[in-house]
Amino acid sequence: MTKVVTRNDRRGFTLIELLVVIAIIAILIGLLLPAVQKVREAAARSDSMNNLKQIGTASHMHNDTVGFLPFNGNGSSGVAATMNYQNNLNTGSWAFQILPYIEQTNWQNTPNPAVSIKTFSCKGRGRPTTATFLDYAWNCYLNTSGTGSGTAPALNGNNAFRTVQGLSNLDGSSTTILAGHKYLQTTTWATVANEVQAGGTGASGRANAMYFRDGTNSAGQNIGWGGPFPAGGCFVMGDASARLIPYSAGSSGSVTSFTASSTTKPFTLSLSPDDGQVVNLPN
Repeated sequence: MTKVVTRNDRRGFTLIELLVVIAIIAILIGLLLPAVQKVREAAARSDSMNNLKQIGTASHMHNDTVGFLPFNGNGSSGVAATMNYQNNLNTGSWAFQILPYIEQTNWQNTPNPAVSIKTFSCKGRGRPTTATFLDYAWNCYLNTSGTGSGTAPALNGNNAFRTVQGLSNLDGSSTTILAGHKYLQTTTWATVANEVQAGGTGASGRANAMYFRDGTNSAGQNIGWGGPFPAGGCFVMGDASARLIPYSAGSSGSVTSFTASSTTKPFTLSLSPDDGQVVNLPN
């Protein structure tokens, strides 16, 4: 005998059941969001490490081609045709100097600050791609004219033209920082005009050992090293290897010379190529 199903025999969700389902979905989303955020952060950190490996490789290629490592020179109007290393004229920053070795010769010949260069941009910061932002800075202590002295690079000083072999013969290339994440405020992404071309110790270089996570200091954009990631900033060493250095390895105080008390900090020691001290950088 065929049973006829009437409208009253169809049972739907009760309000309580619907609320329970919604609550379960909300809990699952709450559990998944941190995991998704961690995956995105890990991907951005991996991308930044890859950028720095490219910078390290390009710096070695510069060393092999020109005879020395790049340095944070000067010349805001510099182009490839007018670069003069020996007289420090129109050399541009370290980033400008390595452009041919990251397939950016056209940009070097015809600079365009409105065009982003991927190798110099950290995805962890999410800055717009309508300007040539430089998320990494050169270690200007590589080029000071004395052993760990001074707060600005002596561009024509005794050590202006460091070599890879020279670093190996000093404190070691694997424990000496070439370049890495610079500190930035999180409230503004304003770029410094022509920072890739200009050089010096402002936007493209650092001549101090202060080390903060982005947005944790209100002193300004160019006050030290840093990074957008919770664990630490990304850096490339003299042997072209890239690594993350925890913020705890550095100093958040005002450190402008290697006579400061923070010289025992591993991060500070890794900035100096010739202080003769053993560096044990934490993982």
